[in-house]
Amino acid sequence: MIRVLFDTPFNVPSQCNQVASAGKCRVEFTFWYYLQEYVVAFKAESSNTIISTDNQHHTMIEIRPTVSFYFKYDIHHVCKDRGDCAQEFARTTITEMLKRQINYLSIVSELRPLVLVDPQSPNNTDLVCFDPKENVRQCAIATNRGSCVISDKLTENEITRYCNNDMQAMLGYLNISDLGSSATFDVHCTRPLCNGHLTLKAVKDILFKYGLTKTPEGRLNNGSQCIKISIWLIVSLLTNWN
Repeated sequence: MIRVLFDTPFNVPSQCNQVASAGKCRVEFTFWYYLQEYVVAFKAESSNTIISTDNQHHTMIEIRPTVSFYFKYDIHHVCKDRGDCAQEFARTTITEMLKRQINYLSIVSELRPLVLVDPQSPNNTDLVCFDPKENVRQCAIATNRGSCVISDKLTENEITRYCNNDMQAMLGYLNISDLGSSATFDVHCTRPLCNGHLTLKAVKDILFKYGLTKTPEGRLNNGSQCIKISIWLIVSLLTNWN
């Protein structure tokens, strides 16, 4: 495993140039934006079968009621076309990611009021959401937490809305998945009636403006590659339970 600062060019260490017999090569790296560093790991695997989940991108953004936050971007890649394919992918992708200079502070700042209820609001424990038929329904009260959800199946032109009361219901987050042939863009939020078209469009506009998505509709790869990218915006509300 290699740990590198954002302002340091990436070079493959000599210990990673050792030749090993393998069916496929794997590289995994994580960009820790709030730490301004990234971690890279190379692996050789005996199997030569590549499945869809081998190649994926994943981003997590966690916003807390305080000023602290958590922001990371993971990329996993598997290849077998040549011996140094994983190293070449790492060099190219790390250079591209760093050149993008994603303004994570602005993303967090602009997403916060869209998905997180104001903790100073007098009724911040009561929540109403749109249901699948776009009717207004009670979703949460002080003794039963919940979140509003709007799910956009981008490749099927289908949007659904509902109330979420499962274990993650106390959280607000974004989850975007794009495998090329299918893609979804989900928003979980804790503001009243936040699972409507206006919130969905506002979130998409922010992510596209800062280069996290590739199209205004919310696609992550223009459908040109079979990859999976997930973006999570998680808002901890634990301090509001006191």
